[in-house]
Amino acid sequence: MSQVGRPDIAYWTGPGGNHWARHHDVTERMFAPVAAALLAATNVRTGEHVLDAGS
Repeated sequence: MSQVGRPDIAYWTGPGGNHWARHHDVTERMFAPVAAALLAATNVRTGEHVLDAGS
C-alpha cells in the first residue's frame, strides 16, 4: 500500500507518536485492569492468539 495520502503516517511519525510514546507506561497501567478482565472473559489459552483491532 502506498503511503501517499496517509495522514496516519504523518501523525504517528510526528507529534502523535511522540505523545503516545511519552505516555505509554501510564496508558498501559490505566488499561491493565480492563485488559485483564477482557482476557479472562475470553478464556484465552496458552498457544492461542488475540487480535487487537484498535479503533
